Parts: sequence; structure tokens; C-alpha cells
Amino acid sequence: MIAGYELTAETPSVADYLRLRINAGLSPKAEANAIAGLPHTWFAVVVRRDDRVVGMGRIIGDGGLFF
Repeated sequence: MIAGYELTAETPSVADYLRLRINAGLSPKAEANAIAGLPHTWFAVVVRRDDRVVGMGRIIGDGGLFF
């Protein structure tokens, strides 16, 4: 990992997830949808710099398709 960054295996918070989606140019999601969807993450990582979440990755699936 690059100095100053920390990678941890965890699901992002709802607030970080919503903020990072917008910052990445993805469509915004409703908070209720994030609250319902994030617990179904199969695996996730969060990248922090100076204790601020600056990136994330998630593996999600519906039983037939996985991203």
C-alpha cells in the first residue's frame, strides 16, 4: 500500500458509501437503499487516508450474478 493510506477489510458506512458513489461519478442512491443493501455485501475493503475514507471496493451478488 502507498505510504499514508490504510486498507482494511470492512464494509463502508452508509454515509461513506453514499459520498463515494457520488464522488466517483456513479448514480446517487437513497439512504434507505444503502441501509438495506450494504449488509448483503459478501466482502468489502475500505481505503483511508488521514482517517478519512477515500475509496472502497465491494463484492455483491444476488445468488446468480456477482460483481
